[in-house]
Amino acid sequence: MNHENTNRPASLLQSAKRFLEGADQSLLLLGHVMGHIDSLVDGVGNDTRQIKSDAQALAQAFSDRFTIAKRGVQASPKALKVAKTLLGIALKYRVEAGRTAATGASEKSEERLLALHEESARTLRELCIEARGTFLKLGQFLSMRPDLLPAPYIRQLGTLRNQVPALPFSLIREVVEADLGAPIESLFGRIDEEPIAAASLAQVHRAWSHEGQAYALKVQVPGALEQVGADIAILRAVAYALAESALPFDASTLLDQLAESVHEELDYQSEASHCEALGALLASEPGMRAPEVVRALSSKRVLTMSWMDGQCLDLALSDSSKAERKQILSTLVS
Repeated sequence: MNHENTNRPASLLQSAKRFLEGADQSLLLLGHVMGHIDSLVDGVGNDTRQIKSDAQALAQAFSDRFTIAKRGVQASPKALKVAKTLLGIALKYRVEAGRTAATGASEKSEERLLALHEESARTLRELCIEARGTFLKLGQFLSMRPDLLPAPYIRQLGTLRNQVPALPFSLIREVVEADLGAPIESLFGRIDEEPIAAASLAQVHRAWSHEGQAYALKVQVPGALEQVGADIAILRAVAYALAESALPFDASTLLDQLAESVHEELDYQSEASHCEALGALLASEPGMRAPEVVRALSSKRVLTMSWMDGQCLDLALSDSSKAERKQILSTLVS
């Protein structure tokens, strides 16, 4: 028996681990990823040479790019979890690409790739929910881009648009009382603790004045604004490390757009002004109106508006006749 050939896969696997281990000790990222390599290469067999090559290339990407990109990123548990998860997904795809290159494309390789899409999409969805904030926003954005990601990702991330877990009302209470400077019971007659909508950066609760007027109370997720910069920095760091080989889109441009969008969304004073300007423009339009902003109950992180019953646009259009849809769309674009 040729003992050299027998031991070669194990030797190459150890080499791959050493390549990864030397990439960036400062954040311990690769130490986390390394723990998954044995399961990732299970069953690959003679393809360990390709695995070593992929590991070396990935390590070089970290070495060249991550050191620069990590500026301003602290080794927080959140940063480590995000990096570990995203880099772990990327490594799985590189290993699968190596297997396919070595064995040739087949129905079995297509099945493996589809299973990897499904598994990775679920993992990414769970990460977005756990990390919340900017990551949740990114997941929602990507769910609307079938040109960027395979169908399993669009399906899994699509649930983030209407199935975001709500924050405890105690956290919402803290934001309202801190910003408005009074106990919530003195500010409102009643508030439904169960939100009518929960999103990546805010929750909306139905509330009433002491006189019984209904409000829509939009409250910013605690710490959202302070966390945006750190979240974007983490994403940029990972994107830089993977940019040359693992991302199917221009991550830098996407993150620029995401950062701009998130900062605009967190500017409640600007949103209040826009809402008031829209109300003034629609004042003379029959059948159209905007909510009224209650300035005395609004702040940088709290936006209180008059309650308006209605339907989401897509539901309104689907429930309408052809003539009604034409009228709705005509009104929107006029």
